[in-house]
Amino acid sequence: MRGKQWIIFLSIILLAASGFAKDKGSHKIADHTFPSVLERDGTTLSLKSGTHYRYMSMFDVLSAGIYLPNNVPAKDFVKPGSKALRLCYDRKFSAEEFSKVTVDFMKDNNPIEVVNEVRKEIDVFNSLYEAVVPGDCYALFYVKGKGLVFYKNDRVLGTPGQDKFAEAVFRIWFGPEPFSSGMRDDLLEGKI
Repeated sequence: MRGKQWIIFLSIILLAASGFAKDKGSHKIADHTFPSVLERDGTTLSLKSGTHYRYMSMFDVLSAGIYLPNNVPAKDFVKPGSKALRLCYDRKFSAEEFSKVTVDFMKDNNPIEVVNEVRKEIDVFNSLYEAVVPGDCYALFYVKGKGLVFYKNDRVLGTPGQDKFAEAVFRIWFGPEPFSSGMRDDLLEGKI
C-alpha cells in the first residue's frame, strides 16, 4: 500500500510542476530562458516584459520577467491583480542573504503598519528560501483571492501568504525604493 501512495504522491508533484510553465514558446533574456506563458489554478499569465540586471554595470546578477493576464499591459504590474515575477540568477546567493534583503526591502517599500500586519507571512516566506547557484530561478505567482505561490526552478516551495502579503512582497521590486529602480522601470516599459 505504501508503494502505491508514493507513486500517487510523485505523480501529483510531477503534474503540479508541469502545469506551471507551459510549453507555448519562450524568450531569451540574457542567458536565461523565460516561458511565454505561466499557468496556475486556471489562471494563465503571459510574459509582458523582461530585463537583465548588472550591478554597477560590471557584474551580472539576474534576469527578470513579469507576467500578467493577456489584456493587461506591463505598466499595470504595480496595480492589484493576478501577476507573476520570475527571477533567474547569474550568481550564487545564500538563503540567509535573501532573507535579510527581503526584510530590509519590505520595510523600505511598505508602510510599517503593513509590514507589521504581514510579519508572520514574511517569516514563512523567508523560511522557504534556498541557496541559488547560477541558472537557478525563483518565481512568485499570485492569483488574486488564492494567494502567492513561491517556486524554485518550477518546483513549489510553498504558499507564504495571501493578497495583502503578495502585494507587499512585489513592492520589493516595484515600490518607491526598490531593489533596482532601473530594473523596475525597464520591466514596466513592456519590452522583451
